[in-house]
Amino acid sequence: MKLPGWGQASGPWPRAMLTAAWIGLLAVTGAPPATAQTSAESTAQARPEIEALIHVLEDPAQRAVLIEKLHAIADEQSAPPARTAGAKLLDAIAGGLIEARAAMSDAATAARGAGKLVDWLRRQIADSTSRASLLDALLQLVLVLGVGVLAERLVAWLLLQPQGRLAQLAPRRPWHRLPLAVGGSSLAVLPVVAFAAGAYLTLTWLDPSREAGLIVLALVNGSLLARLAGLLVSAVLAPRSPQLRLLPIGDEVAASLHRRLRWIVNAAIYGYVGAEAALLLGLPPAGQVVWLDIVGLVVVALLAATVLRYRAGVAAWLRTPSPLPWLNELRRVTASLWHVAALVYVAALYLIWVARVPGGVAYLLQATAVTLIAFVAATALTRLAGPVLSRVSRARALTEVAPSGEGRFVAALRVVAASVVYGAALLASLWAWQVPLESWLATPIGLRLLGSTLIIGLAALVATAIWEAIGVLIDRHLRRGPGSSAEKSRRRARIETLVPVLRKIMLWILASVVVIVVMSELGIDPAPLIAAAGVAGIAIGLGAQSLIKDLVTGISHILEDTFAVGDVVRVGDFSGVVEGISIRAVRLRDLDGAVHTIPFSAVAVVTNLTKEYAFAPLDVGVAYGEDLDRVMATIREVAAGLRADPAFTALIPEEAEILGVDAFQDSSVLVRGRLKTLPGQQWVVAREYRRRLKLAFDAKGIEIPYPQRTVHTRVEVVPPAALD
Repeated sequence: MKLPGWGQASGPWPRAMLTAAWIGLLAVTGAPPATAQTSAESTAQARPEIEALIHVLEDPAQRAVLIEKLHAIADEQSAPPARTAGAKLLDAIAGGLIEARAAMSDAATAARGAGKLVDWLRRQIADSTSRASLLDALLQLVLVLGVGVLAERLVAWLLLQPQGRLAQLAPRRPWHRLPLAVGGSSLAVLPVVAFAAGAYLTLTWLDPSREAGLIVLALVNGSLLARLAGLLVSAVLAPRSPQLRLLPIGDEVAASLHRRLRWIVNAAIYGYVGAEAALLLGLPPAGQVVWLDIVGLVVVALLAATVLRYRAGVAAWLRTPSPLPWLNELRRVTASLWHVAALVYVAALYLIWVARVPGGVAYLLQATAVTLIAFVAATALTRLAGPVLSRVSRARALTEVAPSGEGRFVAALRVVAASVVYGAALLASLWAWQVPLESWLATPIGLRLLGSTLIIGLAALVATAIWEAIGVLIDRHLRRGPGSSAEKSRRRARIETLVPVLRKIMLWILASVVVIVVMSELGIDPAPLIAAAGVAGIAIGLGAQSLIKDLVTGISHILEDTFAVGDVVRVGDFSGVVEGISIRAVRLRDLDGAVHTIPFSAVAVVTNLTKEYAFAPLDVGVAYGEDLDRVMATIREVAAGLRADPAFTALIPEEAEILGVDAFQDSSVLVRGRLKTLPGQQWVVAREYRRRLKLAFDAKGIEIPYPQRTVHTRVEVVPPAALD
């Protein structure tokens, strides 16, 4: 015989000990007569094992181990068999069917009580005693409510001036409305307190009978509760004080919604109080159930009408953009289907009410209220956090770190804040709906998922921090680099050309690391993916050599600051203004407006015509007969006059440089000079200089010769003798 838990026991004695213990047990309890001889033979054969058992029992340490093992075997044998998930699901379904059948039975019983309600109404009308009792209660109710309403009106009249002053206040910020709304609600409570005091004092003074007093007290309590509920609705909607309204809705919508909610509240409260009063007047319990079912049906109808009335307005509010993209998509879907879900919810609420599910309505209403409050509060906090985060992002410490990163930091902070706030709202909702999140997280799967989520979130957070740190370093480099404003502008243009590429490369690196971490946490081996990516990289490198050459050459030109956007360059046979530089090609626009896109792999020599400074040439050819000293003096005079002109002073930083006679040409003597100008202004200066030089030469009679050619004709004279 093999007992569970002992097949893998260590040591030389367990099997002998078990055998001896089993034989000893048979010997103590007594063996069956038919097997006495067999038992005796077995005992003789197992004598060594029995002696081993005696040795174990005599040793305290081994005896303790034996007792512990026996306890473990007993616990294992007595433990109930583990139930599978399918068995648990079947039990849950069976329990739900039993509860549903009980609820349907209760609903059928309540339906049969409708006849009792009708019979009670007939008795109240036909019986003179019942009519007298009802009339007495009505008279006392009118008197009590009349005094209460009179006290309420008096206090409300006294509070008109303070409430008017409060209504004239205009809060500058949305969050300033909350204290004003609380103050207005505190003043609005005073008339209700006066109503309660007047009604209760009048009821005490009347000293009605027990039955009439209970009826009047129930109705007064209901009226007081309805007034308090109306105050709560008015505090939120503020139909007459838009500046105190907590919700971002218009006056017409606020007034209409306030009216509908008051109808719903009054129908529910007065219907319930009326059912309690009718029960005191002798209404059977079954009739009261029918009464409450009718009240519930009226409330459900009003709720459904309200949902359909404001379907479009709520959908537009739900589509409000959010910092979180996934939340925007969720809002879009919710806006399209919210009214359907609301109608289904209202119908389910009524069915639970009619079926008399124990605690069902309270559970549903409480969970719904907590969910609505949580998400409305989350939305309000997210909207209020926008101005606060913008102010924080403009703080001096932050602007010194990243002066141009305000929008990026605000967007990141908004995403983090919205994630935290809506995550807390989701947890509160799950708690309200009694989702066993804690017990599920305590399971191995839950712990594994929670750990993986934390690690993945940490990896994403670190990647985001590195990403933002790169942006901060770039901003600091752009702002604190040495040099003039022009040099900073060129450096900014160069870095802005490189930054998108470098950021994309860094993004791919960070994304690859995050993907590897996620795959590792999900139990997926990333080694095959890395190997495949390596093979794909080799294939792409072999097939895209020209592209790689473009990239490497482009990065070299950008890093060496060969040219920048706005420079005038000559690349091969093309020249023009650099309109754009990518990591692969340069785009030029020539004087005719044509655009030339030249890959960097085709760029052998680049001539930058606007690098740091430029020279406007002052070359001019004059006739051979002109006085060269007079010509060069005229050139200096024209250049000095041009530099003295306010329109050109800033463009010409230095005096003209006359180099002298440079060449003897076919029809003229070439005099060369130059003017140093700002980069890109040499053509403007040269054009104006030539215009003025031509006018000066004309005024002084200095000739600028045009090409001339002298033709000499040779005439040969023939001797007379040759003619003969």
